[in-house]
Amino acid sequence: MKKSSLGWVELKPHRKVVAGEYGTWRIIYTAGSKGIKKGGKLIIAQRWPCDWGEPQFSSPFSPDFLDFKTPTGVKIKPYYGRRSYIHPWDNALYLTIDGRNLMEGEQITIIYGDKKSGSPGSRAQTFIETNHKFLVLIDTEGDGDFKRVPGKTSVQVIGGDIERLIITVPSVLLVGEEEYIHVRGEDIWGNPCPHYKGKLIFKSTDPRASLPKEIYFRSKSGAQKFRGIVFNTPGVHKIFVEDVENGLSSESNPFLVMSCVDFKIFWGDLHGQANVGCGAGTVEEYFAYLKNIAGVDFGAYQGNDNLISSSGWINQRKVIEKYNSPGEFVTFHGYEWSDVYDNGGHHNIYFLGDEKEIRRCNHKFIKDKSDKCMDLSPITEVYKVYRSKIGKVLIVPHVGGEPANLNFHDRELERLIEVHSTHGTFEWFIQDALERGYKVGFIAGSDDVMGRPGASHPGYHYARFVRNGLCAVFAKSLSRQDIWEALLARRTYATTGPRIIIFFKADGHFIGEEYTTSEPITFTARVIGTIGLEEVKIMRGPETVFEYPMPERRFDG
Repeated sequence: MKKSSLGWVELKPHRKVVAGEYGTWRIIYTAGSKGIKKGGKLIIAQRWPCDWGEPQFSSPFSPDFLDFKTPTGVKIKPYYGRRSYIHPWDNALYLTIDGRNLMEGEQITIIYGDKKSGSPGSRAQTFIETNHKFLVLIDTEGDGDFKRVPGKTSVQVIGGDIERLIITVPSVLLVGEEEYIHVRGEDIWGNPCPHYKGKLIFKSTDPRASLPKEIYFRSKSGAQKFRGIVFNTPGVHKIFVEDVENGLSSESNPFLVMSCVDFKIFWGDLHGQANVGCGAGTVEEYFAYLKNIAGVDFGAYQGNDNLISSSGWINQRKVIEKYNSPGEFVTFHGYEWSDVYDNGGHHNIYFLGDEKEIRRCNHKFIKDKSDKCMDLSPITEVYKVYRSKIGKVLIVPHVGGEPANLNFHDRELERLIEVHSTHGTFEWFIQDALERGYKVGFIAGSDDVMGRPGASHPGYHYARFVRNGLCAVFAKSLSRQDIWEALLARRTYATTGPRIIIFFKADGHFIGEEYTTSEPITFTARVIGTIGLEEVKIMRGPETVFEYPMPERRFDG
């Protein structure tokens, strides 16, 4: 390794890590010509989404015990905490040099998960990541001027043994039309299983379905799409899959086979980010996961704007265009306007087409401030700029790092609100919007930062507690224009993840439409659940105006 005056660092062992495993990892720092003065510091940081076990220094027989090896006379004062001033590398171990100066060539070894006194080791993060990095910074003089230390400190985190099979099928199908079955193997943390292989046996409630009796699943990605499936019997159906050898079985989401349709239901996740922002993984990996692993129909990228450099913006736009494939997978451009609550709070901004300019709230975490004159704050300034593009821009308030402030609203630009993500389910957000008289549709997503958009699961992260939601849209086709038209028309609904089928009309008018009447309203609804339905309610703001009596827990009501 090339020497540096700041020293160099290496992580051992350099091997693939299974998500959630307990182990021991050593970070070895060798001092450069500058050494480190007494009072100087080392910081070892991981990105904000990381849920690696928090190091502790007091109990050598408990999980995540961290210890050190130092030269004679050199001591370490350790501290671990989350610090936003090096965002997005918030999870940081601070090591202050004490006793004497660390001299050139001397080494400090930081042992994550030291087992010598009975600790089971350090728990690795619970989500997959191709290039998980420990960022090492050094303050050689003790004056707070930190520099990056060169070295090899990355590992690949992979999925573990298979825990379950996930089967998805398009929600609305035409009789005789060729479709697909998407199969994903997940480990206990919800990661895809790259080593899973198995013989799958398929059955369907459609007695005239044309589907393979057996398929051998073998996919390095942990997910596979089987095409050429045909259903021939109208009605609600499911597919059942079994892997006898591995003791696995699963059933698909319900799907509706029809002779003709005005709209099909397509599923997407419009909210998440990778390393162009505060998340894990690359933008390329993000969209590959949405399309190939999560198996959704459409998606978007929403990096925090004050973390997106000009080069990052150019890169994400290229990837978004690369992955847009009408009829197969649809992508949208955008970013997350990420100002504080008093200025409007967090809003997702989406574009129908490619957009050359990003109008950030600020440049807080961006070094190159040459385009700072383009920043917009508060949110009313964003409205002013994008009102010239009504119909080609959508702004969606949501609850996340900073909840959107609903004291601000533009009825033409803000036609939807996000009501569920891995941050939680926010029925209060719905009520707040409706009580203010806002005419908005509902969507859900993941707000994923862990490299698993469209199929996110909670691990040990302190701010992500639930699974991702999904956005359903009624659209004529799987094209950017038609999905956008459905979003603009509020022909949407939100779920907390299950692919529930909902049809709802008022006097024949579809979800999202506006009309006036002086006559009593006739509602027609059909709800097809993934499991037995507990209740179906019609609400006007906070008030329940009708509750459908469920004599038994049926999945079709």
